[in-house]
Amino acid sequence: MNWPLHKRFLNYQVILQIEYYSSNTWLNGRLRPIAGLDLKAEENVLWYTGVSFKAGVQLENSKLLSNKIQLMLEVFNGKSVCGQLFKDKVQYIGVRIHAFL
Repeated sequence: MNWPLHKRFLNYQVILQIEYYSSNTWLNGRLRPIAGLDLKAEENVLWYTGVSFKAGVQLENSKLLSNKIQLMLEVFNGKSVCGQLFKDKVQYIGVRIHAFL
């Protein structure tokens, strides 16, 4: 198709993100269980849904840390998020560290 230039780069997305922060803590309020689920479907990969699940703990209320730090294990199954590789299927398990400065 010979679409106008602005329509060639148009990409619709449907995204659902859910986060869970436990009201219970461990080690005198220093560790809080956390989890997250991210579902993302994009038009440019024919609405294939990528799934990312993360779970771990949040370090907080520590004398050593002035801010929160999250340590999580992540599992991903979906299409590549890198431009020219959108069609490649990617699966991985990784470790995430989020520091709130």
